[in-house]
Amino acid sequence: MSSAAVPKTTNRWVLAEHVPKDRPLTKDFFRWETDVALREIQDGELLVKVAHLGMEPSMKGTFTQEKSYRPAHPLGAPLWALGIADVLASKSSKYSAGDRIFGYVGQESNAIIKEDSPLLQKLHPALGKQALSLLGPPGLAAHVGLMNVAKCTKDDIVLVSAAAGATGSIVIQLAKALGVKKVVGIASSRKLDAVLETGADAAVGYDSPSFLEDLRKATNEEVSVYFENVGGKVLDAALEVMAPNGRIALCGVISEYQGQEEPIRGVRWILKKKLLLEGFICNQRGPEALLTAIKELTQWGIEGKRGPEALLTAIKELTQWGIEGKVKTNIHTYQKKGLEHAPDALLALLNGENTGKMVLDL
Repeated sequence: MSSAAVPKTTNRWVLAEHVPKDRPLTKDFFRWETDVALREIQDGELLVKVAHLGMEPSMKGTFTQEKSYRPAHPLGAPLWALGIADVLASKSSKYSAGDRIFGYVGQESNAIIKEDSPLLQKLHPALGKQALSLLGPPGLAAHVGLMNVAKCTKDDIVLVSAAAGATGSIVIQLAKALGVKKVVGIASSRKLDAVLETGADAAVGYDSPSFLEDLRKATNEEVSVYFENVGGKVLDAALEVMAPNGRIALCGVISEYQGQEEPIRGVRWILKKKLLLEGFICNQRGPEALLTAIKELTQWGIEGKRGPEALLTAIKELTQWGIEGKVKTNIHTYQKKGLEHAPDALLALLNGENTGKMVLDL
């Protein structure tokens, strides 16, 4: 690409103000900046044009100053996002102009990224937008949570909340691939067909007046593995239908992300049934942790005792299964196109308007 065709400016969303504790996220906390000058790229850097952005529920937590597993997002900095982009210019030996890449690109129209950025890799053509789910937080959390935290086997009965979402739908498919006895998904009543189409043996609507009764019938109160994404009343109901010595992988509590906390009332079941509940985070360690074996895979580690091999296994298997079409997610493309709609796409995700992975096309 000629230098004349390389853009000199970018449009972007930045964080204007941190979200106070227990306040819902609104567009007022963001600032839209246009025609921001781009510096020249340095050795080991790429200039990319962003094509697609994936929206993550965990974004909201980083826009606050609450203590968390990752630091608060800096004020005035472009909002973070995983995306798919095309390389316009490169001073990297790993990537060339014309390559399509996947990785952390930020909520910018054009972005400068380092060649060793976490998750950065050339995008396999067969994956397309599926990469935003399979190789991003949804897929990695599903794989690590089910396989390493819950230690799921073919002998388990698995329950999944937010089962129509990006993470939940992958958990269902992974559980079915393991050959488990039964998979039951929890979602809103309007999304139950999507849960069944994903492969669940049964689907239960949390918004039904008979939710707990329906859940008891669907599970026979024999759930040995529960993958939790919601919290609140959904977690309470799940605790009641767990089998003794059941394992719970606590991945998220999306019901609380907009400041609407619901107290857990069924803690007694954890004691009475001797349940094991473990929260987990798939957290990047940076490229220095995994410089050894797999150059084409993202150099990630996982927080705590499980070590980096868990994420490497997840990435390798999800990449291959995605290419082969064995595991896939519904891609929920936001109704409006363009970077200017990024906050609306995120809010739609937090409000549960999506079925599958929320993606914004630029």
